[in-house]
Parts: sequence; structure tokens; C-alpha cells
Amino acid sequence: MSSPPPSKTDEASSSTAKSKRVKFENGKLVEYWIDVPLKEPKSATKAASPLQLFKEFKFEEDISLGRIFPSLQNTRFDALVMKNTSMIWLGKDASALKKAGLWFETDVEFRGLLQPAADILSEVFGQEHPGIHLSAHLGIQQEWTNELIATGFTFRGSIEGINREFGEFLTFRNAGINIDVVPDSAGHTATLWSFYGKLHLAIPNSVAPLVLNYKLEPKTDSLDISMAFGEGELWESVFGVSGLNLDRVEFITSIPKSDVKTSMEFSLTAKWSLGGIPVVLSGHVSKAHASLRGYIESVSMNDLRQLFASLTGGKTLNPVEQDVRFSNITIEIAEGRLMLYGEVWVDSYKVAAAEVLISVDGISISGAVEDLHLGEDIHVENAKLEFIIGHVGQQLEDGSGNTKISTGTTPGDGPKDVPSSNPDSKEKGPKTARTGGTPVVAIIRGVVKMEVGAASLTFNIAAAIAKPAHEPVSFFVYGQLDGENLSIGSLLPDGGDLMDLNLRRVAIVASNAEVVQDYGLNIEHYPIKNAPNILMRTTFFVEHPTFLSWALLFQS
Repeated sequence: MSSPPPSKTDEASSSTAKSKRVKFENGKLVEYWIDVPLKEPKSATKAASPLQLFKEFKFEEDISLGRIFPSLQNTRFDALVMKNTSMIWLGKDASALKKAGLWFETDVEFRGLLQPAADILSEVFGQEHPGIHLSAHLGIQQEWTNELIATGFTFRGSIEGINREFGEFLTFRNAGINIDVVPDSAGHTATLWSFYGKLHLAIPNSVAPLVLNYKLEPKTDSLDISMAFGEGELWESVFGVSGLNLDRVEFITSIPKSDVKTSMEFSLTAKWSLGGIPVVLSGHVSKAHASLRGYIESVSMNDLRQLFASLTGGKTLNPVEQDVRFSNITIEIAEGRLMLYGEVWVDSYKVAAAEVLISVDGISISGAVEDLHLGEDIHVENAKLEFIIGHVGQQLEDGSGNTKISTGTTPGDGPKDVPSSNPDSKEKGPKTARTGGTPVVAIIRGVVKMEVGAASLTFNIAAAIAKPAHEPVSFFVYGQLDGENLSIGSLLPDGGDLMDLNLRRVAIVASNAEVVQDYGLNIEHYPIKNAPNILMRTTFFVEHPTFLSWALLFQS
């Protein structure tokens, strides 16, 4: 800062004082001094601040950038017409966005160099005649006599109160613009402008739209839009999966300029953690489908139990006795479901390449098992495993491949209260339910092919091995012959005899108890015995010269 010139006489200095003024001359803000008369001193109630916190210089006429910044003269920026322009000095921060230093504020007409920005404001944001007040922070500078050099600065401004629907997913709520003025190394000046603000993004299986910050950048042939949550905000209940929350989520889409109203698709990335291991998720959102996928090398059953608790608001599954682990896991989140695909290991043995479904009722594991060959005559093919922890009220296939519905109680509960079935019982009211414990059920299905004599038999087999809470292990096996009828004669060495049995709906039923849950596998409702049984519905044929045939239908 320059100092005031010395007074010519002591007499003059006693009646006047020097005061500094500012004017704009030859591309510079120039300081000069004038004499002002002194006023009679008055008793001061408060000492004046030695620092001047606010200064403002206004331009009364329309100006160009080249007039303020001589380095921008004769560039395309010099063609920008600016109105209501002012230079403001702030001695301290006025707000979180209004930092201390020198500010340049103006109204710019969106034409010429800014015509593409005007086109976006019209087509995307619905603003036919936009008027935006722009401001730029020029740095910390109070030396008004120094020439202002444009080494790089950004104009910023915004339009509030927008409610513009754009395509199937987006609703813009406001529109801000950045205009970057950056001289390049060749001495020319380039511009990079973009839009920013807040929008609503409608997501499939979400009750309310997501509120996101966006940035829209124009490219040669497209408009690129990136969207993200604010600092510290989470995406909650992702794709309708209650309790599943993700952070550091980013949505990206690119819209061709030739048709800005084309159907949009979004790619997205997010961060997650499973079993303390960070997982990077990626996916897409379109009108037809939305999903996220990721990969994790290995997780344990305890990790899935913790995930179950977080998804169900604190419900618990007690530990299982087996050592169950999962490897090479692909995670998929879509349509209100969380699925895991990979390899399942039980007590260090690989049992299946399976998928895992986590629901509010428990954890269900299902998948394929490798074919098994028992000698030369018995082959197990197309084997599938289903491992249920808790009471998953899901669809189960019966022994013939049809669909049944399993039922159960809430995870962690014991058996439901059951009234006594004995009319002579002196017990009154339901028995006290036992609590705690987690039921576990393994269901195995497959096709068993057998060679018996000259006949080839194929059975559809299903077995359920269950460990109810506080109960011993039980099993139930059901196998149904594939085909309507079976002739006993085809099994005999000589091709049958005078009397032959045609068997239909042949089934093999086995259990380790007479009272056991069959999980919908016993489709013929055959009686369950505590031993393997072969049951069937049988047609009995007899050849006789007088009688062509006679038949008796019975159940053995």
C-alpha cells in the first residue's frame, strides 16, 4: 500500500487530511489522494478497527473481460458482455462459500461464446431466458494498483426453484453453472463450463427417489452426468433390500446430444463391507432392470449370521455345529433380494457350487452337486443341495420336481405351542414353548439310475436331513420311479410268467422315525415307517383261456 504524500505546510495539515480514492484507468485500478477538511474531534465510544473489512468498486457501464483483465484482450472472452459488474474486497470470510479476498461479480449474457450453455439451459432445464448472476473469487489481493492478470478463475452462479423432469428417472431441482477461464500454454485462452446442483433419481424397488448432487459436463457428442450422495450420506435399503446400506455411491450416465430425451441407463459403483472385508460393487439401472454385483474371495457362516442380523433389524441365528464356509463368492443385489453365488464347503469338504439367499426368515443355500457313481449299476445325476438355516418360508421342490411350500417359525424360536392330542390328558392349555436354538435342514435331490437285470430304472430321489432346535437329527427319504408303470416281468430273467404285476407310482420311503416332517416331499402321502419301505399302487393281471384278463387294484 502507498503512503499519503507529506503535507506542504504545518498550517494546512492542521486543518485538512489526506484521503485515498480509487479509479479505473488504462486497464488498472489506480489510487489517488485528495485533501479533506478535518472535523472537530468528538469523544469516541469505541475505537475504530484498524482493518477495513469491505471495499466495493462498481462499473456503471457494460464492460468486457478484456477491460478488467488486459491479458484477455483480443481473445474470445473479450466478446462476453457483462452488466452490473463490481469488484469486492472481503477482509474476512462472509460465509462458508464467500471466502475472504477479492471477488468479481457480474451478469453475463448467454450468447456467443456461451450459446451452447444457453442451449443446455433450455433443453435440459427448461429455462428459455436464463438470467444468472455470476461471481468469481480472484484470490487474496488488496493491492489495487497492481494489474489484474487472468491466471485462471471460475465464474459460479445458480438458478433455484427448478422442478424439471428429464427422462424416466431424473428430476432436476436447481441448476448451477461453472465457467472456468483458463489460459493455455500457447497464450490462448480456453473455456470449460459445466452444470451442477441437486436432482431426484427414481430407482426401481425404492419407495422414494434418491436426493443426489450432480455434475453435468458437455462433451463433443454427449452430455455426461455424474451423481453422488452428500458427504457422509448413505444409500439406504438398496433396491428394496431392507437394512442394506451402501456408501460412496456414484451414478454415471451419458446422453447423446442428438437426442437428449433418449431412454437413459446408468452405471453405478459403491463400497460395501462383508465380514470386515471391503467389497467394490458395480452395476446398472435401466427401465427394465437394476442390479449391483461384486466379488469376495471367502466368507464364513458367522459373517452371514452377522449380515442376517443387520438386514433383519437385530434378529439372530445361533451358530450351527458344522463348519460352513463359502469361497469365490459373487454378490448380487437386485429386486429386493441379496444373493450370493459360489462354492460351499462343509467341514472342509466341497459339497456344492451354490447360491445363498438371505431373507427375514433365515439363510437358504442351494446348488448343484457333482454326479456320483456307485459301482457300475447305480448312478446319481443332476444332484442338488438345499441347506436351510432358520425357518425360510420358501418354495421347496418335492421328490418329483414339483413345488411345495415350507412353513416355519421365527428364527431363534423353538417349536410352536402344541395342545395335547390325548382327550384323557389332564393338561390344560398349550405346553410351554422352548426358546433359543436355530433349526438346520439339508435337502438333497437327484436322479438315481439303476440297472436291474435287463431293466433300466430311474428314480427321482429327495432326502431331508433335519436338526430342529433342541431335537435330535432326523432324516426322511422319498424316491419315486420315473414312468407310469413298471412290469415285474421285465425284472425277471425269463421275461415274466403266467402272472405278472404292473406297478404304478412306485416309491421308496425311508425315515429314522415314524413322526417326522417330510418337507412336502411325500407327494403320494404314503405312511412313514421307521424302516425303509417300498410302496406302490399295483394292478394285478392274469392270463387265462376263458378270461381275457381281470384286475385288482390295491395298495401294498
